[in-house]
Amino acid sequence: MRKVMIHIINIIIGLFTILFSFIIWGALVGLDQIPWYIASMIPLLNISVWLICYVLQVKYNASKKVLTLTFCLEVVYVFIFVSIGNS
Repeated sequence: MRKVMIHIINIIIGLFTILFSFIIWGALVGLDQIPWYIASMIPLLNISVWLICYVLQVKYNASKKVLTLTFCLEVVYVFIFVSIGNS
């Protein structure tokens, strides 16, 4: 049951991560805040960080530590993107 919950939680976080990163990408490209080639790296970076954390969590079965790491990284990304958008 523990592995099933790890997969369910991570897939939900992954879907929100993908959705959020493409919304941020669209907003930055649409508002001409940064060049499109830099903005195109945002979804790739975000999805790759989520995927690495997902693989680590499944491999080591450490749900709380890796889930906390994933959440903290997503919060850091949000603050970075908001600061880019406000500048």
